[in-house]
Amino acid sequence: MADKNSIRDAENSVRDLKNWIFVLAKEHGLPQDALDELHKRVDEVAVKIGKIK
Repeated sequence: MADKNSIRDAENSVRDLKNWIFVLAKEHGLPQDALDELHKRVDEVAVKIGKIK
């Protein structure tokens, strides 16, 4: 069984990454399709983290 604090830390890191991507995209004019793809990939990681028991 995985350590719950480690999972929580990983989930928090994913949220931080999503926020960072949003700010980066806004500051540097990242195209919407690239932003969408990045968020899609981060969401895939988040789902995998959520399945850790």
